[in-house]
Amino acid sequence: MTLHVIVGSGFAGLRAAETIRGIDPNATVIILTEEADLPYWRPRLPDVVAKKVAPEKILIRSAEYLAAHTIEVRLGQQVKAIFPEETRLTLQDGSQLSYDQLLLATGSLARRPGKDIPGSDLDGVVVMRSLADARSIAAKLDGAECTAVVGGGL
Repeated sequence: MTLHVIVGSGFAGLRAAETIRGIDPNATVIILTEEADLPYWRPRLPDVVAKKVAPEKILIRSAEYLAAHTIEVRLGQQVKAIFPEETRLTLQDGSQLSYDQLLLATGSLARRPGKDIPGSDLDGVVVMRSLADARSIAAKLDGAECTAVVGGGL
């Protein structure tokens, strides 16, 4: 049985897991993510901030779907080191995980304004990349009198 490990729980990582499952129904498929949430639609994060939709409504697949398709998602698992010659990796807690196939699907990072922009380091200047960020921003907006959005990502 082949063990496929996917680092990253975005759309690409999840679709890769589903594709592997379709090709090899007997493979073990594990998605590692440092996030606390199952894979979700990032373009819907502003809807969470605006409280137009509950965070659980932007999940790409439910826990039941993932279990039925035997795709294991390990939440809160940050990869600290990869040893390709030994086909293993080390997680933040120091544990080791061996694999047969490894896919890195970690996506991108949100870019913070440069320090040369006055005020960019003030409290309340935030970036939005994750569902945790969206929840935090939504909480900070309660009672806010003025808000500015800079950037034009999804």
